[in-house]
Formats: sequence, structure tokens, C-alpha cells
Amino acid sequence: MDISAKSSMAAQAQGPTASGAKPAASVAAAKANVADVKGALPDKASIDVPEFKTKDIQKAINELQAYVDKMGRNVDFRMDNSIDRPVVTVRDSNTQELVRQIPTEEVLEMAARLEDTLQEWKAGFFFDNKM
Repeated sequence: MDISAKSSMAAQAQGPTASGAKPAASVAAAKANVADVKGALPDKASIDVPEFKTKDIQKAINELQAYVDKMGRNVDFRMDNSIDRPVVTVRDSNTQELVRQIPTEEVLEMAARLEDTLQEWKAGFFFDNKM
């Protein structure tokens, strides 16, 4: 069997779309299937992300700290009240020297300054706005 006979047989096996031309009926059916699928899907995906309250975060921090303490590790978990976010510190077991803090002290200071600036701006915006 030569190559042209094989390609001819393959074209017949694939049906009328092998030549590149698509019958109008199959195109219409494909568009209808796409429309059905699109109609079944929501316009936007809704992602429900739970909001955690400060007391829930504090409870989780306390539980995590108790677990780490039982393991004999020098890792501290606490809430930074100036930015209302958790902070993790790792200390050297022998010297108690700070090895790492997440977020760093610089980031905490910057976040606190930014929060203060935003509060001042909001207060000025509401009270200094003249018409």
C-alpha cells in the first residue's frame, strides 16, 4: 500500500472534516453545545472567604503557641495591636537572640505609620472639606 492510499483511507475514516471543510450542521451543533455549557456556568465565580474575628485569630495563636511550647521550640506567636495582625518571632535557644521575625519590625512600623496617616487623612477629608 502506498502513502497516498493510506492518507486517502485516513481522510475517509475521519469523515467530512478531514478536508478542512466543516458541515454547517456540525458547526451549529458545536455552537449550541458551547451556549449550553456557558448557560450552565455562573457569570462570575463566587468565592466565599470567611472573615475571621480578632478573638478567633487570638484563640488560634494561643493554641499554636501551646503546641509549639510543648515541642520545646523558641517560636512566639502574638498579635500586633497597632496593625491587628499576627507576628511570629524565632529566637536562638541558647542566647534568646532574635533569629527572625515575620513580619519584620520595620514592616510593622511602616504599617502602623501608614494606618495613622490614613486615619488622619480620613479625618481631614471629612472635617476640612469645604463646599
